Amino acid sequence: MGLYRLLLDVEPDLPDALHLSGLIRLARNLPSDAIAFIERAIAGDAGNAAYHGNLGRAYAALGESETALEALRRAVEINPNSAESLASMGQLLRGL
Repeated sequence: MGLYRLLLDVEPDLPDALHLSGLIRLARNLPSDAIAFIERAIAGDAGNAAYHGNLGRAYAALGESETALEALRRAVEINPNSAESLASMGQLLRGL
């Protein structure tokens, strides 16, 4: 996380660094913190399917299924061939 923090100190709105900082937080089981970073990444690059897909995963980790589905649907709209987003959506729907 240190490298991304340094990048964000220099360029606080760098979408890739924000997104990856969010993924680190998601991996550390901090989905609320992950959402904050990933939403900032999306504000800088709304057309990145991976950002939306990972936002969906973070919301799913919080149990916010509808918001998670909305983010995953957006990811699939942007990239219909995203196996990860489609799989995440399928898992979420199966759980419902």
